Amino acid sequence: MKQISSNSNHLDDLLSGLTKENPGNFKNLLIKGISLDSRQIGEGFLFCALTGEKANGNHFIEEAFKKGAVFCLTDSKESVLHLKGSNLDPNILYLKDLKKNLGVISSRLFNDPSKNLETFAVTGTNGKTSCVELISQIAQLIDYQCGYISTIEVSFDGKAVNHSSLLTTPDPISLQRYFHQMVKENTQQVAFEVSSHGLDQHRVDGTSIDTAILTIFFSRSLGLSRKYSKL
Repeated sequence: MKQISSNSNHLDDLLSGLTKENPGNFKNLLIKGISLDSRQIGEGFLFCALTGEKANGNHFIEEAFKKGAVFCLTDSKESVLHLKGSNLDPNILYLKDLKKNLGVISSRLFNDPSKNLETFAVTGTNGKTSCVELISQIAQLIDYQCGYISTIEVSFDGKAVNHSSLLTTPDPISLQRYFHQMVKENTQQVAFEVSSHGLDQHRVDGTSIDTAILTIFFSRSLGLSRKYSKL
């Protein structure tokens, strides 16, 4: 899915309360979009470089700047040291809990879109996809515009906009972007799947949840079961 820009926002607002750095250092820096993927960076974007299991975003920081990024947040002190003294030095910041705070940062950039939706977060071992689809269908029957986000597809008011997600719960940036798009489309409600891994990896942090639904719970999920209490 093509990455779209959000409304412009100031970096100091996005990072308020998340760093001990003087917010004044970022006061006049406008952020027009955000991405974890250097290939999808646009002019004025914030690049978030995370150390992942399969890919390390810190290897693509310089590429992101070449493509138009105006600032980089990283979870790697080594990346900051590597660029120290370069022309990029003032535009990179180490944030220890970047992965944990990514949902909050993204939500702020997209103007807290979940607060403008009635949200249904569906979790459990099985039945999540069926449940979010049923919620959306029932809502539409009573003339509510309801979208859903599932493992199979993302739908805005009965219209599929994305298929075959690799993740039950999208990454924090994608999740907030979907909410943002739904608000722009005048969607009133959204039902979305929340996996235990999604909770563990803070993908729904920064999301306002009105109703949490537990479908069914099997013992094989006990390893991550305590994460459900976050809802």
